[in-house]
Amino acid sequence: MIAKRAGKKLLRARLIAVLAATAATATVLFTPSSAMAYGGVGYEAINQNSGSCMGVSGGSSAIGAAVVQFPCIGHGDQFWSLYPFPGSLGTYGLVYNASMNNRCLGLKNSGTGNGTLAVSVLCQSADWAQLWEQVEIPGLGYVLVNYKSGRCLGVPGSSLLPIQLVLWDCNGHLDQIWYAGASKTSP
Repeated sequence: MIAKRAGKKLLRARLIAVLAATAATATVLFTPSSAMAYGGVGYEAINQNSGSCMGVSGGSSAIGAAVVQFPCIGHGDQFWSLYPFPGSLGTYGLVYNASMNNRCLGLKNSGTGNGTLAVSVLCQSADWAQLWEQVEIPGLGYVLVNYKSGRCLGVPGSSLLPIQLVLWDCNGHLDQIWYAGASKTSP
């Protein structure tokens, strides 16, 4: 476990070093919420490479629905918030959909390998595959690092088209960098 944490710190340092030359300051991707509940403030998570938003395919509230990138249209399934994980995990939290009752960003079958598909899941803080850390890339945005795998959420093949998001080794490519768009308060 100690080696895993040391590896994550090294990875974080490398990611920041790769892109630290930029001078602008990014807006926080997800503002931590004090209470995870249906409704609340959510933010668009916009991919730096494609300019598309992270959302749930077809606006589905079904468990296991694909989490995809597609054009930002202001639909509720494109607004996300971070719920800080209580305890000793520090900056990790559940990334939940602010307009879909108790749905979080998760990984198919709680997978950890490259290419694992991102899906909408029932929020469960006991599932470490649902814990994410937002690591700032100065001037560009944030990468979402999965706690269980140490890998980043990204767009396969740097696609500009609507496509399901995947877990991949963190590499600093723009398809793994997200920035905050509009905010929305859900009823």
